[in-house]
Amino acid sequence: MDDTIAAIATSVGQSAIGIIKISGPSALSIAQKLFRSRKNKNILSVPSHTLHYGFIVNPKNGQKIDEVLLAVMRGPHTYTREDVVEINCHGGRIPLYKTLDLVLEAGARLAEPGEFTKRAFLNGRVDLTQAEAVIDLITAQSEQALHLLVNTVEGNTFKPIYALQKEVEDWQARIEAELNFPQDLSWSFQPQELLAHLDQWTKLVDTYLNSYESSKFLIEGMKLVIAGKANVGKSSLMNQILQKERSIITSIPGTTTDVIEDSLYLKGILVRIMDTAGFGKVKNEIEREGIRRSQQIISQADLILLVFDGSQPLDEHDLLVMDLVRGQQKKVLLLVNKSDLDIRIKTESLIEFFGSSTPLISVSALTGEGICDITRIIADRYLDDQPANLGLAINLRQKGILAEIRQSLTALGELIRDGQPDDQVAEEFRLLSRLIRQLRGDLWSEDLIDQIFEKFCIGK
Repeated sequence: MDDTIAAIATSVGQSAIGIIKISGPSALSIAQKLFRSRKNKNILSVPSHTLHYGFIVNPKNGQKIDEVLLAVMRGPHTYTREDVVEINCHGGRIPLYKTLDLVLEAGARLAEPGEFTKRAFLNGRVDLTQAEAVIDLITAQSEQALHLLVNTVEGNTFKPIYALQKEVEDWQARIEAELNFPQDLSWSFQPQELLAHLDQWTKLVDTYLNSYESSKFLIEGMKLVIAGKANVGKSSLMNQILQKERSIITSIPGTTTDVIEDSLYLKGILVRIMDTAGFGKVKNEIEREGIRRSQQIISQADLILLVFDGSQPLDEHDLLVMDLVRGQQKKVLLLVNKSDLDIRIKTESLIEFFGSSTPLISVSALTGEGICDITRIIADRYLDDQPANLGLAINLRQKGILAEIRQSLTALGELIRDGQPDDQVAEEFRLLSRLIRQLRGDLWSEDLIDQIFEKFCIGK
């Protein structure tokens, strides 16, 4: 944290503006070496949060590199709480990379992924839940998710949990005082009073845990996997749903050997559609790897469109996929393709295998029959079937710690109801307090921090 970091903070390509961000103790002095204003300003002495017009100049030969606007922001009132300079260049690759090269030559080093936000966390500008929300905000896949994550970035989502931490620590202090100085206290431990508090705390934590699935769905979107044996028309159906030629289609079984992905929006939710390799007789290593990837993607699916060739009876390859899908206990929509041909499949066998509540649609990837029914059922039955979100955005790490907090609250209740000694109750309170601090990021390990921030892009 003693060095100065720099990176391109915008997408690289052809655009009107590209921004290079510099943060650290040498940010202003580096800018002073490279920036020449029309009025010959000294960047080291200009006021904070001001914008200056001029040129980036190669200090070795005086050559002008780009016409820029340079923003000066002095710590601690910045994103990283360090001195920050942002160079607003023209958005082409050459001016951006040439300017960045000069910044690095002048004393900065290239920032690691997420290092600006990491410094914001380490310097106390944001807590860990706010920092995690930044990367989710960048990758948010719905407007609803955007609103949830902005609330988290502002620090509002976990305020009730942090208020709970103070209550927990107050009770912990009271119990430990009674243990250590019983003769000096007029107050005595009241189990029923604490149990009433535990009930309120548990309901609060349950509200957060119950919001995980819906917030994950809003942030990441639905993962919809098209599965089935080879040559049942999976790729053709994907093209029909997307209304474009996304997957390659031939009459040769096994044309699709890898997972092909595209997406569309239904009811404002991103639906990520994945066409998988068909299950069948494996002829080579490529097909074997394709099937392995199909199995992996099926295990991660939120909804599976399981496709059958309606013109053929069920065979061992159909049964293989059926067993795999049912074993994963996933939501399934059954599609009997090739309705334009003579139907030989026994649909009652499919309904018996998956249950009468599983929808079954007859479709034709050739004529488009039934395609509208697919999107309608996905939107009405599966998107609307998600649990209501209560304005909370919860990620997997946070869910895991909240689940441990829930277990600790349950353990506390059992200790108190069983009349266990106060020292055991106090120890459980210490654990509960540590868990809440871990959630906030007051307690952390380098491995955890590296794991979180390596998901970020360079420049954020």
